[in-house]
Amino acid sequence: MSAINRCYLNKIAKKVSLLIFVIVTFFCTLAFETNPLLGEGGKLTPRGLREARTILVDLLPLADNESQEGTILLSSQASSQAIGYGLSHWRGGYSSIDYAEGSAQVLVTANLPLNLYLNIQLKLTKTIETFAIDKLKIGKVPISVNVANYLLRLANSVALKNNEDYKMLQSALTDFAFLPAGLELHYNLAAGFMQKLGPRGFKLLFSESQFNLLANYFANLLQIEASQSGKGSLGLTKVLTPLMAQAIKSRHPAAESNRLIFTALALHQLRLNPEILGLQTDKRPERRFTLYSRRDFAEHFIGSALLASSLSPSLSDTLGLLKERDDAETGSGFSFTDLAADRVGTEFARVALTNDSSARLAQELLASSQDESLFMFDARDLPEYLSEQQFIELYSSTESEAYKTVEAKIDARLATLPLMNIDY
Repeated sequence: MSAINRCYLNKIAKKVSLLIFVIVTFFCTLAFETNPLLGEGGKLTPRGLREARTILVDLLPLADNESQEGTILLSSQASSQAIGYGLSHWRGGYSSIDYAEGSAQVLVTANLPLNLYLNIQLKLTKTIETFAIDKLKIGKVPISVNVANYLLRLANSVALKNNEDYKMLQSALTDFAFLPAGLELHYNLAAGFMQKLGPRGFKLLFSESQFNLLANYFANLLQIEASQSGKGSLGLTKVLTPLMAQAIKSRHPAAESNRLIFTALALHQLRLNPEILGLQTDKRPERRFTLYSRRDFAEHFIGSALLASSLSPSLSDTLGLLKERDDAETGSGFSFTDLAADRVGTEFARVALTNDSSARLAQELLASSQDESLFMFDARDLPEYLSEQQFIELYSSTESEAYKTVEAKIDARLATLPLMNIDY
């Protein structure tokens, strides 16, 4: 190639690069906005928690040696919360989904740096086999539906060819429908579906070393459970103390070890099939854990500690309160006892799961004794099982002086726990 031709091609390349830069800059100027499309949306509510619990129970079956067929209905609220949860792992944002017969209207606001927002407006319609994009607008830029649907089909094709998990999930989804009540999903899980998908799914959430350690803790948990006499409930410290001793010996970063231990405890309470973690064993989670002889205390404590370490302490406290308000409306009633266990779990996470220094001290304290008063106080004298009407009559709201008096009593007892007073 002559020097003249190379010079000519370089000029062309520079002009093309400049043109691309101008187009991208122009697109970003129109796509990224200074005002959010949504100021709120996808907030956690008692109804959303009920739906999440139902779906979790449906999709984490105990027995996985037979095919399972079923239907799940995701309301607009639950769908919005799912997207909002995903955005919370990025920079935050809101979503809103409205379902109608045969279509869904989706609005999303994602937070960006420099106080900018990515606003997306999307309309989906049901087709014979799948769905199509009927409208797409990113910021102020309307996107051609032909282009959008072509990219959608391309992405689906690439994922089917290169991602075995995606292929399994798509084959499990037999049909769906957009309805005024929500998104109706029909699924048929083949025998062994969770065993095949489970280890790979968990490995998306954990590094290889974390996954292996989690599986190790879960296996040890099953072994400890099997070694205990009796068939009823099991005191949480019976398993927590040896697991903490194991964590100390492992020399793995203490905060991460504690987080994985509580993940293992939570999965045990969900009766997770060990094969989902790649474990080949005939042992299965069978016994419920207790604190002060109460199963609900242990469940709230474990759940709140895990939520506080995985998401945030404030969100853990909020979820605990929402759960109790939900129980007041439709369940066993509002219980300050359960709320106390939630608070203890959240504060436990602050101390034992925040940094390696405090986490190691927490391990040493809990490995030294099976005394549950080291990290949990006896809350059985607090008011519980209050119906919504009783709660309103006695406390009016969570902002009343009467409510704050009980809350202050919980905080005062919490402050006396040895775990909350370790010197780090």
